Amino acid sequence: LHRGHQALIAAVNASRDRLGLAEAAVFTFMQHPRTVLDDHPAPFLLTTWREKLSVLRELGVGVIVAADFCPELSRLGYREFVEKFLVGYLGMKHLIAGYDVHLGASRRGNAATLEALGSELGYSMEVHQPVRHGETIISSSAIRAAVSAGDMPTAEAMLGRPYEVWGEVTPG
Repeated sequence: LHRGHQALIAAVNASRDRLGLAEAAVFTFMQHPRTVLDDHPAPFLLTTWREKLSVLRELGVGVIVAADFCPELSRLGYREFVEKFLVGYLGMKHLIAGYDVHLGASRRGNAATLEALGSELGYSMEVHQPVRHGETIISSSAIRAAVSAGDMPTAEAMLGRPYEVWGEVTPG
């Protein structure tokens, strides 16, 4: 949950208040989609689930849906995903997405297709522009690169908090 995600959640909360909606909701996946889609190992996660849930609550998210990304879900088209999960399950009335949003099978759901679908399914949509650290667009990949290079000040600046590693300390 880096500063780009934090900006999206702030926009969600502002829209919730402006539109008089009941809750801010986040739909996420328990594991990185690459664990299902690629033969290559998924990139290391920047945040543990415990930390992620804590940060989301601190940011004012009232509903957190963490789905298991599985082969069946990976084959679901963006329309079916939005209809079933976002509109059907969550009752979504307004969608805020990042500038690079892609969802559904083959990543065919993008800002334009999701906005067109919104007029049909009864939700409005905003596209949030990227957040930058200097000239770099803040992303999990950019933060992973900083951590891998040992550039912890840059990782911290993009995360908006110090990078942490969780684990159990044992003898030996």
